[in-house]
Amino acid sequence: MMKNIYFLFFTLLNVALFSQNQLTKKQIDSIQNTIFTTNSENASKIETITTDLYYQSKEISYTKGQINALLRRAAHRVNIKEFDKVQQDLNEAISLSVEEDDYYSMARAKTIEAAMLNALKLYSQTQKVLDENIKLIPKIKDKNKRRLMETFFYGRYINLYGNQNMEDFVHYYATKRLKSALLLPNTEKEKPIVILSTARLFCIYYATAKNFKKLEYYLNLQEKYINQTDNLFDLTFYHKTKAEFIYNYQKNQKDYLDRALEHYKLAEKYAGQSNNLMLKEAIYPNIAKIYEAKKNEEKQAQYLNKYTELKDTVVKKENKTIEKLVFQADDDNIKPMQLTTRLVKPEETKSAVLYPILIILSLILFFLLFYYKRRKRASNEFYGSVDSGDASLDEKNKELRQLALENNIAFLPSFLEVYPEFKENILRIYPALNNSDIEFCALLKLKLNSQQISWSKKISLRAVDSKKYRLRKKLGVLSNQNIYEWLSKK
Repeated sequence: MMKNIYFLFFTLLNVALFSQNQLTKKQIDSIQNTIFTTNSENASKIETITTDLYYQSKEISYTKGQINALLRRAAHRVNIKEFDKVQQDLNEAISLSVEEDDYYSMARAKTIEAAMLNALKLYSQTQKVLDENIKLIPKIKDKNKRRLMETFFYGRYINLYGNQNMEDFVHYYATKRLKSALLLPNTEKEKPIVILSTARLFCIYYATAKNFKKLEYYLNLQEKYINQTDNLFDLTFYHKTKAEFIYNYQKNQKDYLDRALEHYKLAEKYAGQSNNLMLKEAIYPNIAKIYEAKKNEEKQAQYLNKYTELKDTVVKKENKTIEKLVFQADDDNIKPMQLTTRLVKPEETKSAVLYPILIILSLILFFLLFYYKRRKRASNEFYGSVDSGDASLDEKNKELRQLALENNIAFLPSFLEVYPEFKENILRIYPALNNSDIEFCALLKLKLNSQQISWSKKISLRAVDSKKYRLRKKLGVLSNQNIYEWLSKK
């Protein structure tokens, strides 16, 4: 009841556009608690609420409130794959945490940064962030907060190794995480959340190992704690896991398809309420599979179309963010904000930062001019073959071809880093080209043949040839011209 009262109060405050009534620190903390679990009442409003909480906290100089609002907003943006402003939120939260000597919030910010990098499949950067910042945990004074932060870091390691199919490491960190979680006091609101998500991982692990007894044990552990949370993500994961268990291990029961579908539908419902694209992406194909087994081709096609549309949306968002991160990178490593225990006053920061920034900008401008001229010269030499005579460029071409053959999402931004003028040259000829067309042109510039493109893109040779034909028409490449050679000049 109190959650609903506070939520209604803050919504009305939102509508009033910060009227003369200011929130107190206690009220800010209470509202933070109502949105922490991402329940169905406020999931769609988290962005607005956390932003308002941030400015309300700033109005009354409540640093803890600012930090919590920034971290909650950043975590939400990672969950819905809106990555563009996550790092900005995290850097400000870390800066404020340094001023407060708040190691818990510093470490928490780093777990969110790791989650973002991991979602973008930047695994080496994720590993680096985790390995460097797990050292912050012993500096957290409160024992229970230290233990809770351990579960956060173990969770990020689990995600990192899970995405790389390194099951032994996943099992190792899941064991450590569950052990830490069970030692948390029952008053800790995160305890059920951590136990639920970790038990789910064990279910996945033992389902793969076909260990029915272990799988059933950890599914029962989820069922024990599921009523203690209204967290949409935990609810989604539980029903998804339950549906998979029914579908895979209870096929001897007549109603198993209906029961599995019921849980998948609940998972879809909670994923929709949280607007979590990653969860929807995992659920839609499974629902389609159930309808296929039920001989309902119309519903099967409907969910397969939903999955395809969602996948296209996710890929566009990832490409946009990857491109930004690649151009910020140095030798494939994102430079995170450096932590320091020295507390810097705002007025010191302004004077200390201004001159270095001007120097850095000057160096960047000089580097870009030099880089552009060198790439332009290299491009002019690059005719008829990807072997340029430049060993460094040849090595980069080799790496680009490998990314292309793996259908790696980092391919296009990496290609445009090596050939920054390519996209502009192509668009000058036909401005309506989309990113998919640009990427296809890049594959041809690197001399990938139709068979290689077909294999990497998982499309037919006929589709590849059709794409080539359409690009010829758009770019005005004559039928007697070699499109590979034509693109090698761009």
